[in-house]
Amino acid sequence: IWNIPDSLDKENMTEGLPVTTSTSLQEAFSKLHPAGIIDQLSFIPNSDEPLKVTASVYIPAHGRLVCGREDGSIVIVPATQTAIVQLLQDEHMCRRGWPPHRTLRGHRNKVTCLLYPHQVSSRYDQR
Repeated sequence: IWNIPDSLDKENMTEGLPVTTSTSLQEAFSKLHPAGIIDQLSFIPNSDEPLKVTASVYIPAHGRLVCGREDGSIVIVPATQTAIVQLLQDEHMCRRGWPPHRTLRGHRNKVTCLLYPHQVSSRYDQR
């Protein structure tokens, strides 16, 4: 980054402008710690680390994002509202249960794959 003065003296232009600050893209990206798409739903009481997402599938026909987690739970969220939470970071992020979601429990180990069998049976299309 250079500090360019309001008026440039042509005599000093042969020397060039001194560098004020220097950084690389890698350094800039390393400083960023963006939250995960469902991190606001993934915190366990008395723990500093969120549950990790181990599998995910987007269902465009229903606008849903389904995420399997390391504890065996599956979270279903509306994709658009969840993206809004990430991008706009408003006060509604602090509300309990936001974004609206459904948590399915029953697996003993982490979820490694999610399959959405659309067009197989209408029972999978909950509206």
